[in-house]
Amino acid sequence: MRLILLSFVGLLLLTQCQQQGATISFEIKANAEAPLLMGKLVEESYKVDTFFADANNIIKIELASNELKDVRFNYEKNTLSPFINDGDRLQVTITQGENGLDIVYAGDNAMANNYKLERERSINYELIQKIYANDKEIKSFVDMAAEIDQIQAVWMDRLHNLKGVSEKFMSDEENYLKYYFYYIKGVYPWYMNRHTGKAIDADSDYNAFIAGLEEDTAHEAVEMYYQVFDQKVRFALNVEKSKKDLGDTAYIVELNTIAQQIKSKTLKNKMLSNSISGYLSWSINGLLDETYVTYQNLCTDEAMKKRVEVLYTNAIKLMPGQPAPDFDMYTADGEKVMLSDFKGKYVYFDVWATWCGPCKMEIPYLAKVVEALEGNTNVEVISISVDSDHEAWKKMIEEDQPQWKQFIVNDAFNSSLAKQYNISGIPQFTLIDPEGKIIDVQALRPSHPDLLTLLKSY
Repeated sequence: MRLILLSFVGLLLLTQCQQQGATISFEIKANAEAPLLMGKLVEESYKVDTFFADANNIIKIELASNELKDVRFNYEKNTLSPFINDGDRLQVTITQGENGLDIVYAGDNAMANNYKLERERSINYELIQKIYANDKEIKSFVDMAAEIDQIQAVWMDRLHNLKGVSEKFMSDEENYLKYYFYYIKGVYPWYMNRHTGKAIDADSDYNAFIAGLEEDTAHEAVEMYYQVFDQKVRFALNVEKSKKDLGDTAYIVELNTIAQQIKSKTLKNKMLSNSISGYLSWSINGLLDETYVTYQNLCTDEAMKKRVEVLYTNAIKLMPGQPAPDFDMYTADGEKVMLSDFKGKYVYFDVWATWCGPCKMEIPYLAKVVEALEGNTNVEVISISVDSDHEAWKKMIEEDQPQWKQFIVNDAFNSSLAKQYNISGIPQFTLIDPEGKIIDVQALRPSHPDLLTLLKSY
């Protein structure tokens, strides 16, 4: 009897193990040649994989348990972030509708996901633009908040009318709507400033609202929670900026403002680390050491401090006049090339990826720059992809036939290029002199009208 019982328990455990993870099947009836992009969080950065439909226009993806929470999909500018539980079998049908793509979920959690998709298409940053449209009459914060509350109430009713959804889904969505609409109210001062020119602290009712926002550590993982309290910090910071020009001290003031405004250690450390990381990646100035020391004194999370220390060490090496860190990259044929191979020329290099919308927006401008520099042998323009999927990159450059050199790095954002140059976001453009020294690690973009003039001067 004991042997039979153990066998039953073993079978049950095996069945439970087999249910771990989930399966999502996409049936694409629109442009089947377009890739489906899947982003998943790996060690605090998103890894992007590319999938193409099979002969039956089907893409089937198996997900592990640890991938369910943070996985995102993108198809033809449509983003999907499905709610998935262990063991779910979910089907997604994509068809071409009159006003874009129609996307419908079926299978496990279908009702929840069809609601979530509609909510994501309606409750987003475009809604803020509609609420604060330029042609709207000037409204007080009280009136604007009342309008926002009405929209929130409609969506709360729609959520509560769903049948058969889990308590977790209901709770997650309630908290999302709560903090999203807090955020919409939080941007009111910038609306007021744009339309009236008044100082951002000119509405006492808004001041009371922002002062009354209380942190709730139980909700720190809720999407939009961070943005709400970041808005509280932005407001306090802009009050300081309205008093005087902060100049190079701006990030030091920002770090101190975070420390003053935020009580939760977890949220405070995250905000401090995000602030200094952005500074070290994008806005380095003459107060590098002072800014970094301020962060070190305020942050209490040792793991975060160690990650920021790497960025700081790199940032010192990325100052103008420093030797540009060398790295390897590869042609479409797999030939290895080093950055140092281009010594003797000014090098303007673009770091991009096929899945990056802002990157692709710069390509037409970069093409015009290259065309205008034809015959200039002093300047070399190169593009370097950080695509995880090399085949997607090859396919795009074969189709577009860009008239400047194209390379790709191995390991995407874990590559030597990304790590040495503190690349946390793309596109990034860097300019190096003929001696291989950095002129500007955050150079002007191709769309900037002054870039061509600058490159023509070399």
